[in-house]
Amino acid sequence: MSEVTFQATVLKELTQLMEKLEKLNPDTRSNTGRRLGKAFMLKMISTYADKQYDNEMKVLNEEKIIDDPAKLTEGDYVLGESPKFTVTCKVSAPRRSFDPDVLALMLKKRYKVPEPISKDFIEKSKTPGSSNKTIKILER
Repeated sequence: MSEVTFQATVLKELTQLMEKLEKLNPDTRSNTGRRLGKAFMLKMISTYADKQYDNEMKVLNEEKIIDDPAKLTEGDYVLGESPKFTVTCKVSAPRRSFDPDVLALMLKKRYKVPEPISKDFIEKSKTPGSSNKTIKILER
C-alpha cells in the first residue's frame, strides 16, 4: 500500500475543517446566507494562510534555509531542498514600461517635434482600460 502524500493529508484536513466551520455559520436560514458565509470563511482562511506563508518565507530567507530570490536574473532556479520538498523560482524578464516624457524628448531631438505637441498626441492616443474591482464580504 502506498504512502499518503502530505498534500493529500493537508487537503483532507482542510476539507474536514471547512465542513466543521460551515456548520458554525450564523446565517444558515437561506441559501444566500449559507453561500455568503462560506465565501466569507474562505476569504478569511485565504488571508490567514497568505500572512502565515509570507511570514514563513521571511523566516526561511532570514535563516538561509532557502536562497534569497531578490538578486536572481531571468531563468529557473532551485532555492532550497529537503528530502521531501523542493523550492523553485522562475524569474521572468523584467517588465518594460512606456515613458511618455522619454518619447517626447526623443521626438524633439530626432524630428524636431515640440515636446508639448508630442505629449498632447500621447494623451489623446490613450484608451481606457478596465478598472480594478475589489470585492469584500464583511461580517455584520
